[in-house]
Amino acid sequence: MIPIAGSAYTYTYVTMGEFVAWIIGWDLILEYLIDAATVSVGWSRYTVSLLEDVFSTNFSTAFTQAPIIFNEHTHEFTVTGNYFNLPAVVIFLTITVLLMFGIKGPARVNAVAVVIKIFVNLFTTMLRCLKR
Repeated sequence: MIPIAGSAYTYTYVTMGEFVAWIIGWDLILEYLIDAATVSVGWSRYTVSLLEDVFSTNFSTAFTQAPIIFNEHTHEFTVTGNYFNLPAVVIFLTITVLLMFGIKGPARVNAVAVVIKIFVNLFTTMLRCLKR
């Protein structure tokens, strides 16, 4: 009998056994870790750009960029001399702590974010209408 609800781990456990499910479980953990880190780096770029625009300053790249980058032209990894991406780490840890407290916290944050997005969309639409 296959479960109605569950993750890939649950389905694999029922259909293929514990060992394969264990591999799938660790695969999911690694996937979520890489996904969260990638999203954090993307948000970090936006955050740094916003803060630089708001405060009219330039932040040091030593704490806002990765210590190793991939050069797409030469197809090589390059050491940049930077330490680590501090905004990405802060964003990653903030989201992690938020999710540790259950689903109600992120649901509230999501609801607030949706309200802000709607307000910004309405505001920019009104500005465009008034500009014409």
